[in-house]
Amino acid sequence: MRTITNVESRVIKGTNLVTGKKYGLKVMYKDEIDRSPELKTAFCNEVRALKNMNHPNIVKIRHHSSLKRRKNEILTDNYGDSHHVAYISLEYLKNGSLKDLIMEQEKLSEEATRYYFLQLLDALEYMHLSDFSHTDIKVDNLMLNAQYNLKVIDFGF
Repeated sequence: MRTITNVESRVIKGTNLVTGKKYGLKVMYKDEIDRSPELKTAFCNEVRALKNMNHPNIVKIRHHSSLKRRKNEILTDNYGDSHHVAYISLEYLKNGSLKDLIMEQEKLSEEATRYYFLQLLDALEYMHLSDFSHTDIKVDNLMLNAQYNLKVIDFGF
């Protein structure tokens, strides 16, 4: 079974300026990846994992940057500074994390807990049958789409 290690990254909301469609963008500074073979491997492993998994309870990859290009992926931060980045574009998960929902409601009903637990088990079974493991299952990495269905995220980037 392939285990994917954790790497620091940021997830931001992105919008396609032509279509207006929203995405989750997982970004990492390109110079950090260039300095660390482990980070490069982790980035490539996450892309490979997401491209190979197709399950309703696992986040879908839409696009990703190539680590070979350098000039096309630039992120301007809140201070106006530009940075070369590598990114993974993911489906937009409108309703936040399961942690957010629990904090908002203070607790989940038994029915809701069973609903999300069964979705998580289904996703984990699929991952393991696909020869992948997720080493960081926690409520922060369980997101909710527009229909409040669970989506597993963060495959070690």
